[in-house]
Amino acid sequence: MRNLILLLVVLITTFTTAQNKNNFEWPSHEVTPVFKNFTEAYNSNDFKTLEKFTTKYYPEKKAKQKAIYWTKIFTEYGPLVPYKIAEEKFRTTSNLVLRY
Repeated sequence: MRNLILLLVVLITTFTTAQNKNNFEWPSHEVTPVFKNFTEAYNSNDFKTLEKFTTKYYPEKKAKQKAIYWTKIFTEYGPLVPYKIAEEKFRTTSNLVLRY
């Protein structure tokens, strides 16, 4: 659960930066459906939809609290739009990622 929350935070940060909608494809991974569901629930900006998502993926005691939290985040930052950064725009050197 902790990894899921961390990954959601990373995705939110990633999704709210520069976007290229034309080349995005959801990665083939076991957690992809969770992120698709989250993005759909979050972008609905509907408390009931978010509560349904949080009830499914968060501990029962925290589900309503997390639905309220994500509603506040949407109000402050707006919708998430997934995008993919073209790999050819980056050159990696050891642990550094350098943009041309």
